[in-house]
Amino acid sequence: MSVRRGDQTQIPLAVTVSASAPTGAKQLTVTLAGRIFQVPLHIYPHTLGTNVALASAGASATASCVEIDDPSRFGAPFGNDGDPQTRWSSCYDDNAWWTVKLAGSYPLSKVVIQWEASYASAYKLQVSSDGTTWTTVADQSHGSGGVETVRFDPVNASYLRMQGAKRALQWGYSFYELQAYPAG
Repeated sequence: MSVRRGDQTQIPLAVTVSASAPTGAKQLTVTLAGRIFQVPLHIYPHTLGTNVALASAGASATASCVEIDDPSRFGAPFGNDGDPQTRWSSCYDDNAWWTVKLAGSYPLSKVVIQWEASYASAYKLQVSSDGTTWTTVADQSHGSGGVETVRFDPVNASYLRMQGAKRALQWGYSFYELQAYPAG
């Protein structure tokens, strides 16, 4: 590959991590054309393929509010029912939240949110063992909508909350599904 001076290019880099590698923040050393670069890398644990936030897995959802006060169309249970045609939608409040009580305690490490067009441009993912005291495991300040996958170091939780901070549009937050996966 040749690159003219002053031009930029992207070079694909494949990294394979062994199952026994320790998790957490690391520095990857890359040597290119005799120059050494330090690339930040975060190794997350393997996650199981079981979505423990599903209602069919015994999880139940609540929310701070519902769009136009119509829980029959936009209620919290539609955010974890496994149906891609239904959705939870909040009132028009930046501080709106959606919580799922899991069927047990799990070492969560990955959350996937399938946003509707009205997404959160900023939000926090929080966990709790009692539904009262919350710990932030991810602070998303640049939410992009669509399908967002958020990874974090494993933390045991019986509850998971999407705590809104800033709406991307004038309407409330709205997602088709919030999925939670434990480390395994």
